[in-house]
Amino acid sequence: MHVSVVVPSHNGSGLLPRTLSHIAAQRVPADLSWELILVDNASTDGAAEVAAAAWPADAPVELGDVREPRLGLAHAHARGFSEAKGELITWVEDDNWIAPDWVETVWRTMQENPAVGACGGFNEALCEGGEPPWFEAFQAIYASGPQGRARGDHTDEPTFLWGAGMTVRRAAWHDLIDRGFRPHVGDREGKANHGGGEDVEISCALRLAGWRLWFEPRLQMRHYLARHRLTWPYLRRHARGMGAASVGLDSYRRALGEPLSGDLRGSWSAETRSILSQLGRERGRLWKMLRSPCEGDADELALEVRIGRLAQLLRQRRSYDRGFVALANATWRRPQPSIPQFDRPPG
Repeated sequence: MHVSVVVPSHNGSGLLPRTLSHIAAQRVPADLSWELILVDNASTDGAAEVAAAAWPADAPVELGDVREPRLGLAHAHARGFSEAKGELITWVEDDNWIAPDWVETVWRTMQENPAVGACGGFNEALCEGGEPPWFEAFQAIYASGPQGRARGDHTDEPTFLWGAGMTVRRAAWHDLIDRGFRPHVGDREGKANHGGGEDVEISCALRLAGWRLWFEPRLQMRHYLARHRLTWPYLRRHARGMGAASVGLDSYRRALGEPLSGDLRGSWSAETRSILSQLGRERGRLWKMLRSPCEGDADELALEVRIGRLAQLLRQRRSYDRGFVALANATWRRPQPSIPQFDRPPG
């Protein structure tokens, strides 16, 4: 099997028919084998049944259906990786409408670049009811737009690939898993939790294990965004969730040589003091934001990120520093040039 298209979905019955119609329209050469797997992630709206009814009888491949009872995108991804048989696993979320040449382009891109562990493409936003005035400035938060300045290798930049439309080489994933890697960053649970972060963790882990990341703009998809996600309160909640998720990613950032808020070495006390200091300097703006939000204000989103980050730091007071040591000693890592290594809790 060359390519596995995996669609994780929680209560996506209203979205799946359109998404599946784009997958069924794939133009794939006869010598390129592929499969489709729907991961029904604890749905209660009959998503799997809706998908089965929507999948055309004359579709080029059968619709595989697996159930993952543990709610959360991280669990859905783990189940998809375990079920997929393809050399490449490409993630198409239930609101992603892929171009007809998606499967072929995924295969050609990864075949041409054997050192690449994962690649991503260009996600065009399709906003229900039209784009809000502030959307273009913040579209990356919605996993929309280009994932790099130009086509090519982006491994050495402080970046990551979005989960929507990410393609992972099966050999790269099993290289991580077989040597002891286990994801630990909490991810979204259904539609309610705004955390995220699993795509960042996978990207960072692949980089630390010696694999490359690639941006391929020929990979085109439309990312459908429902109206309720295009409000300023929603984006503020999402920003706060991003701040919370960032705490679990600090050990990866430091291992890759990216500075943290406090210092490059990082410690719970340094990070917490840094965030408290920043919020203290911005208390006037914080009070104004709470009393009278200003739609489209980037500083408001930055404040929400810091608030979410502080709240998560307080929750992880006892485990934060241990995460740095665990990653520094991880057996799945390969030596990284010019990146500091630590054998005890920093600070």
